[in-house]
Amino acid sequence: MYSLSSLISTHLAILYVLFIPGTLLVLVSIRFIREAQNLIDGYDLFIILALLFSIALNGVIGFLLTNINISYEYYIFVIGLVDLLLIVELFYKTTKVRRIKKITSNTETRVLYLLAAIFFIIMFYKGGLLDILADSWWHMAYANRIFESSSYILDRIHLTGEPISDIAYAPLWHLQLAFIKHVSGEELPYIWHSLAPWIVMATLFSYYRLASVLVKNRWTPLISVLLFTLLLGGINSYFRVSPWPGNVSYVFWYLLIYLT
Repeated sequence: MYSLSSLISTHLAILYVLFIPGTLLVLVSIRFIREAQNLIDGYDLFIILALLFSIALNGVIGFLLTNINISYEYYIFVIGLVDLLLIVELFYKTTKVRRIKKITSNTETRVLYLLAAIFFIIMFYKGGLLDILADSWWHMAYANRIFESSSYILDRIHLTGEPISDIAYAPLWHLQLAFIKHVSGEELPYIWHSLAPWIVMATLFSYYRLASVLVKNRWTPLISVLLFTLLLGGINSYFRVSPWPGNVSYVFWYLLIYLT
């Protein structure tokens, strides 16, 4: 059983690592870049971009900490400093403030947000951990090795200890898991479990955006989201493995297709 206090602390760490930095970057972009003002027209797109920007920023921080040989234990202070600088930039008065485009809302997007909230609550309790799926534990072991070594560059396979070949698994998502572990102090199964509702929410938002540019009917994208949850198994299968790196990448593939 998961303790409620551990889940709460892990969810707060997820916000600190995967959403707050990106949110500040999106707000700065909206304020100072006209193209960003024209792009972001809904809370769903705002959340997806916040997640994307956070992951990218954490990748840069992980790269710098690794290459200057600084322990990842300092990540919580580094990202806090970055957040502070972004807040200062956001409220700095020397730059002319551009009008932020009003975020639109209509009946179908309200229904979408309601569905996302329902699935978020369900996944908060159902979680993303299936004991019978070894891949989950493989990814958590990889993230744990990054956590222990304070480096995403590993010279040995994290499970067998054998030398790593020229082809290695991309560590960007596992780096995020290691950072969340540093911030929360919780074990990776708690983190994996707690990530599921956030990734499911982002997946539904991203898939809705993809469907919205493929059809002209207002309600068809929302219906496609419902079919997406049913045809792919929803809570019982696909959503339960949403923290897998490959499934996280789909959030941004859907976004990329929508943008192009």
